[in-house]
Amino acid sequence: MRPVPKELKYVLCGVALGAYLGVMATGITCWLLGRVGRPDFYIRPGAELVHLMILVISGSLFGLLFGALVAVISRTLGKDVPILYLFVLTLLLALPVFGVYDYLVIKHGRLVCPPLPQIVVFIGGLAIAALLAWRSRAGAE
Repeated sequence: MRPVPKELKYVLCGVALGAYLGVMATGITCWLLGRVGRPDFYIRPGAELVHLMILVISGSLFGLLFGALVAVISRTLGKDVPILYLFVLTLLLALPVFGVYDYLVIKHGRLVCPPLPQIVVFIGGLAIAALLAWRSRAGAE
């Protein structure tokens, strides 16, 4: 049995990470809606499942791109990106980003650039991947 190519591992990790981020973003939003209050413009009552499905599907699709870019980073720097560290650190980055953004949106009552937290986490995750690859490269030298 042949081993799975590392590029495919990065792409699959990206898809899983994107889906998990969608679940996490929906969970944070629903929790904050219960704590702070439910404005009429954000998630309508009973629409949580639709919101979850949209974020999981879109997160998975953007995860494909994320995984491909992580593979490019790995190939460019010549070192593997530790997938588990990348997964955990990106989730730790996303938690405050989603939480603060959702809290501010709910508290102030208006949506400002809806994809902003996802963009921040996407770029931050790529920066984390580059730092992890660079760190493992520096450690090998």
